[in-house]
Amino acid sequence: MLAQVDSALCRIGYADRSQDWMWKRLARRWRGAELRRDDNWAQEEAEALFSPGAAVVEVLLRGTAFQLDVWQALLDVPAGATESYGELARRVRRPGASRAVGGAMNANPVAWLLPCHRIVASDGGLRGYGGGLKRKQLLLSAEMEPRAGGARLAA
Repeated sequence: MLAQVDSALCRIGYADRSQDWMWKRLARRWRGAELRRDDNWAQEEAEALFSPGAAVVEVLLRGTAFQLDVWQALLDVPAGATESYGELARRVRRPGASRAVGGAMNANPVAWLLPCHRIVASDGGLRGYGGGLKRKQLLLSAEMEPRAGGARLAA
């Protein structure tokens, strides 16, 4: 599921989740927005977004100041690399807030673009990923392949 507001992506969700649940969450986050389903547009956007050589896309997010700090910091974790929840908490100047970092990542509305799958436990193990640990491993493995593109947060 892909959603956009004013030409900026505001939601990417995994298709194996309940469509009804995703629409309700989208409506809560973007109150008053006109919601329309357009599978053709979503398919074209997804193909462009996930293809090698994809362009940088603009992303519009709503969250707390802490969530926005965490999401911004995720963009600094290079493709194919990992960082621990604790390391990320220290980078956003909240040492000891590993669980809060996990909560911010659980609220990440644009999975894959804001690469929360790159954040691992302090022992390097895969922990907690909304899309499932199997998908987290697949995403990390896929990042070993060079690709362009990325995300830029809109103000």
